[in-house]
Amino acid sequence: MEPYAPPWGGTPYQIAGLPAAPVLRAAAPVVAAQGATWMATAVGHYRPLLNQAMYEAVRYLNVRYYFAVNDGYVLRKLALVLAPYARRGRWTRRARLDEEGAAIYDPPSTDVFAPDLYIPLMALITHALLAALAAGLNGTFHPAMIGRTISASAAALLLEVALLRAGMFAAGLPAGRALDLPAYAGYAFVGVSVVRAAGLLFGAHVFYAVL
Repeated sequence: MEPYAPPWGGTPYQIAGLPAAPVLRAAAPVVAAQGATWMATAVGHYRPLLNQAMYEAVRYLNVRYYFAVNDGYVLRKLALVLAPYARRGRWTRRARLDEEGAAIYDPPSTDVFAPDLYIPLMALITHALLAALAAGLNGTFHPAMIGRTISASAAALLLEVALLRAGMFAAGLPAGRALDLPAYAGYAFVGVSVVRAAGLLFGAHVFYAVL
């Protein structure tokens, strides 16, 4: 049986000036292999530049500082976040001056008032897992909701930080280091996780009472 030929003459491949379908199927593995080789070459060429850029970004943001925590700090900081009214004494960060007169702040491991990203990150993950647990108890759980909860919460946090920075800029206040505001704003997830856990354990009345 001969292949169908349209009345205007030739197959669609011939009209478009393309090789026949079997030829295209035979060439597909070759094209895919060439594309993979090109991508591997490009990644290998630009990898040192990407690594250098990431290193410079991490050094500029000083990410290690925000994860310099220990067990004692985590317990003291959680108590401070959940019951700030019980705190008596200073509310300022410890700092010393370097040779140029710039302030060098103590890390979280030695100063409970220093911002960190460990507690906000763990609180965000806990919040997402508790939301998934609540959905599972209601029979509406789907694995994708964990990622959606984390993404939506992170987007809300970034929006809050952007608004805070805009307000500080309008008021002429110094912005401080880039990760200070995200760290401070992220402590809100601690309270959110506690409220959600209370609701799951003790019901809606306790949930609204704690809220």
